[in-house]
Parts: sequence; structure tokens; C-alpha cells
Amino acid sequence: MSKRKKFSEFRNLRWLKLGLNEDRAADILGVTVDQIKIWDYEEPPIMASRLLKAFDRKGVGHEGWDGFYFSRGALHYKKLMWRLLSSRCD
Repeated sequence: MSKRKKFSEFRNLRWLKLGLNEDRAADILGVTVDQIKIWDYEEPPIMASRLLKAFDRKGVGHEGWDGFYFSRGALHYKKLMWRLLSSRCD
């Protein structure tokens, strides 16, 4: 019987915690889907994991913006949420 490869912590963060599929993670990190598939089994550069963690939730941190935070590409305040229509600059 062949041994299955064990998933990396990156894959657990990407899929189990953040719910990001390979296409979305590749778009966020600016890499190819093939690179994401490699990182799912081999640990990626530390900055890739840190960027995904920052993508999950980050406070705005400016006076007058108390209670606002960014999470998964959207701005939140209480039960309100605003999303970008496109994150690409053409």
C-alpha cells in the first residue's frame, strides 16, 4: 500500500481555516495554481503564509474607524460588509 503525502500547514490554513480554493489563493498571492498545489505538500516561503493570515482579518487602525476590519477581501463593520468589484488594476 502506498503512503499518502501529508498536507502542509499552508494547505490547512488555506483550505480549512480560510476556505480558499487553489484559484483564489493563487490570485491573492500572485502565483500560479500549480505553485499552490506544490505548497499544499511542501511548505511555502514564510511570506505566503503570512499574507494569507493577514488576508483573513486585519483592523483598519485609524482614528474614527473603530470597529471596522478587513477580512477575506472585504471591509466589515458590525453586520455590514463591502466588497471590491475587482481587485485587479488594469
